[in-house]
Amino acid sequence: MCVGGAYDPVYSQVAAGGWRTYYNLDGSVAGMDKPPAVRKTLIPGISDTYIYVGVGVLLLVLMRGRR
Repeated sequence: MCVGGAYDPVYSQVAAGGWRTYYNLDGSVAGMDKPPAVRKTLIPGISDTYIYVGVGVLLLVLMRGRR
């Protein structure tokens, strides 16, 4: 159980789609919100930008070695 901003008790329920519904103790809906989306990366824990920069530098080094 959580306490709302006006100190009214609400109950939060997470649906399968990610939407959270907050209920008052009398059963009426107090509100709904969707939690922020979680971005998936190519390698967990490493930003995609670093991966692309690393691949680009590797390609430049390989192309430079062929001269």
